[in-house]
Formats: sequence, structure tokens, C-alpha cells
Amino acid sequence: YAVFLDIRGYAIGMEALASSTCSANGMLYGCRFTECQTAVRLVNTHEAGFGFTECVLSGKVGIELAETFPATLYCHSCTIRGTQTAALLGGLKSSTALFRDCSFEGAVIRSVGNASFRGCSFAGSDVPLILEAGVNAATIVGSTFSGSGRIENRSRSKRIVISDEPV
Repeated sequence: YAVFLDIRGYAIGMEALASSTCSANGMLYGCRFTECQTAVRLVNTHEAGFGFTECVLSGKVGIELAETFPATLYCHSCTIRGTQTAALLGGLKSSTALFRDCSFEGAVIRSVGNASFRGCSFAGSDVPLILEAGVNAATIVGSTFSGSGRIENRSRSKRIVISDEPV
């Protein structure tokens, strides 16, 4: 648990790994991870997961969920930017990535599990949001996309329907 950290210029600003006896979980508020190769990388965490509120995650990759990520990521009112990719959201099939009122600058790629983007803004990429084949379910509501790029749905799930019609 941390507030108002300012981490700058590292290869990985913050990385959550399991030890031989336990795994981490946590909540971060008002933290800045900037000018890093990867600002935040979550590899193997406790099932409670991680939450970020009003944080800035900025680097070549803003945030990465490794293929072994088993839990829930929750970001609220965060700025997530990447010169290569804003968010690489892997994880296990049971993992969840939740974003509310976040600003993304760069592509967001969710490869597996569930995802929710509520009130988010997407900019800085020709294809700002990609849902890969392993995505089970996704909710994208009240979000905006700058430029002509939108959502690329590669998911095989019949639960994912892309529509611009009002609900």
C-alpha cells in the first residue's frame, strides 16, 4: 500500500512477484511511475490483486499483466501511456482488468480473461483497443476514442458485440 510515490527512469518502475512464502496485493494512490521501460508489471499476485487510483503509469509500456497474472487489476482515474503500448493486459483466463475514468495514450491490448472500460478515453494509436482471441467478456461503455481508430475485436466469444447504437 502506497501513496504519492514518484518513481522515474527505471527499467521496471514496480514489479509484483510471488516469493516462496506469499504473493503481494495492494492499493496505490497518487503514485507516478514515469520514464520507465515498463512503468508497472504485475506477474504473480495474491488473488486480491492490485488497485491504482489517480496514478500516472508512463513508459515504453505503461502497465503489463504477465501471462501468469491470476487476479484483478483495478484502475480508477489513472493516466496510462506508452510510447510502444499503453497496456499489455495478459493474465490467466480467470483474470480481470477493470478501468474506470482512465486516460490511455497508446494501444491497449487485452489478450485473455475479462475486461471493463467505463468512461475511459483512448488516444495515440491507430487501433486503440484490441480484444484478442482469449477474451471471455468485455464491457466498454461511456468511453471516447480520438481519431478514426476504434475497437478491434479478435475475440471468439459470442458475448462480445461491438455496436455504436445507444443503449
